[in-house]
Amino acid sequence: MKGMKGMKDKFLPSTRMRLRHWTVLWFLSAVLFLTGCSTETRTGDVRETTASIGTLPSFLRNASDEVRATYHLAAKHADMLEWMPCTCGCGSLGHRNNRDCFIDEMRLDGAVVWNAHAVGCGVCLSIAADAARMAEKGMSISDIRKAIDAAYGSFGPATPTPMPPIF
Repeated sequence: MKGMKGMKDKFLPSTRMRLRHWTVLWFLSAVLFLTGCSTETRTGDVRETTASIGTLPSFLRNASDEVRATYHLAAKHADMLEWMPCTCGCGSLGHRNNRDCFIDEMRLDGAVVWNAHAVGCGVCLSIAADAARMAEKGMSISDIRKAIDAAYGSFGPATPTPMPPIF
C-alpha cells in the first residue's frame, strides 16, 4: 500500500501548480479584456436596417437591458457621439468614432443602419453611456470629448475622430 500512495501523489497537482494554472488563466483573461473588441480575424460587423431611429434592431432582442438602454442612448445622442473616439481598436474595422460602433448609417428617408459591434464590447458601451450621461447633464461636446479622452485614451488605439468645433 505504501508504494501505491506514492504513485497516487505523483499524479495529484500540487498547490503550486494549481496556483500557477489559475495565475496564467487570470493573466490571459485580463489580456483579452484589455484588448477590447479588436481581433485580427474579424471580418466585419453585423448590420440591420430599421425604418427609424426609434426602432431598435432585432439583434438586440436577446441582449441585456443595459446593452439595449445604451443603444437607445446612442440613438438619442448620435450627433454627439460622432465627436467621441472609441478606443477598443475598432478603427481597424473602419470605424471613425463611437457612433459607428452602434449606427453605421442614418439615411435621408429616416432609416437607420444599426451596427452590432457594441453589443459585445464593454469599451464601446461605456464610452457611449458616459458621454450620454454628460450630455444629459448639459456639458458641452468639447468638455465631453476632453473627459472621454482623459478616461479612455489609454485603453487602446483610438478611432480617427476629429475634435469638435468650438462655438
